[in-house]
Amino acid sequence: MKKTMEVLRTEHRDILNMLLTVGRIGGIWSAVDPPLLIQRFLYSIYGFIAKSTLWILAGTMSADIISNLDDILAISDAGAMLAGLSAVIAKVVVFQRHSMKIRQLIEMVYRPIDTMVMAKEGPVYGLMNFHVTVEKVIEYGWAGMAVQLVGAMLVSPVIFAGGNSSLPLRSKYPFDTTDDMKHNAALGLQIITAIFNFTAMFALDGLMRGFCRWTSFQMQILNSNFRHCDPIWPHSGKEFTVEKLTYMSDFESKINCFVLFHPVEITRESDSFLKRFETCIQHHQRIIIIINTMNQVFGYYIFAEFSSSTFIMCLTGFQILLGKRSTTNVIKFMLYFNAAFVHLATCCFFGQMLSNEGNKIADSMWASGWEKEANMSHAGYLMIVALMRAKQLLELKALGFYAVSMETFLMVNHSPLAHSMSELSLIFPSSHLIANELITHNP
Repeated sequence: MKKTMEVLRTEHRDILNMLLTVGRIGGIWSAVDPPLLIQRFLYSIYGFIAKSTLWILAGTMSADIISNLDDILAISDAGAMLAGLSAVIAKVVVFQRHSMKIRQLIEMVYRPIDTMVMAKEGPVYGLMNFHVTVEKVIEYGWAGMAVQLVGAMLVSPVIFAGGNSSLPLRSKYPFDTTDDMKHNAALGLQIITAIFNFTAMFALDGLMRGFCRWTSFQMQILNSNFRHCDPIWPHSGKEFTVEKLTYMSDFESKINCFVLFHPVEITRESDSFLKRFETCIQHHQRIIIIINTMNQVFGYYIFAEFSSSTFIMCLTGFQILLGKRSTTNVIKFMLYFNAAFVHLATCCFFGQMLSNEGNKIADSMWASGWEKEANMSHAGYLMIVALMRAKQLLELKALGFYAVSMETFLMVNHSPLAHSMSELSLIFPSSHLIANELITHNP
């Protein structure tokens, strides 16, 4: 067990370190400043170029939309791509603006787990190892999806273009892109921008998912700690025998100790119900601060995510049904639609995780055994204070308007394909005529 613990001591940070590395490669985020002044200067230039490519592509896509206001297919094609790109630009701006708070969140979220990985209690280790495994599956899955999108949106159209000089992403440049040299320059810019785009999306979204996941994990441990405030339960710094566990085990219900968030939190001399309950209250307040900070940082971020994903699903759904029905285009828009759908679902799923654990706090406080404490006046006072704090909903919000949850996800994604045509008909009154014409000529 001890050797296994040592292996896990840094595994909970493996994905975090990978995301920070990807962010540095993408030029959009660096949690650790380069040690030398010349390195910081060169990286600032590199970051400026990376972010500039996003703005340039957004400008050329907007120009293409403006120049094709009478073509609904062109607008829906460029509009779907522009919606995703705009969301990434908004996320980059938010992260650049709140870089110090991001660093604080990394410290607040991951530092307590550095202590908990040394827990000698088997279910704590099992629960953490389960989160580590799920995190790797999700993030590597997103990396694979990003590679597929780049291939479908850029590589496949170029390979199967058959000598066509059109660009894989609809854009309007101030020069003639039919010329071979200028076409290759525009194509190269689009490929580089797409790589920066998906790099930024992967790194920034992965950081948000990591904050949600490991904050939820700490809330699971906090709920367990409230139920183990009686000193008859050992704390996680002590050695004792545990039963054999598997990945199918209900780790949270099998925790039979008071888990330490800090190695010097509880000593033998100060161990008591009141000491443990006060420690839990302090960590509850710390988690409230973490979630409030996340809402300050991610409020605009999540709002941009919901808005862009809704537009992407509507516009790509329209293209799949009535657009150019070449195999390349169908695959491209289906993958793009799937990415937007899964992206939004994942965001709402992690928001729901936070809400679910937050809703258990009050019940866990009540199950702490406070009524058995000899000093009832002090215990009762602490219970009142704790329950008042537990009334505050611990949930991720988009601009403070609505909670990020599976219920919100179902409302936002209520038949987007069914509504895509009706929404576009309101914007373009003649769209139903275009649709009929397309169906007639493309049976």
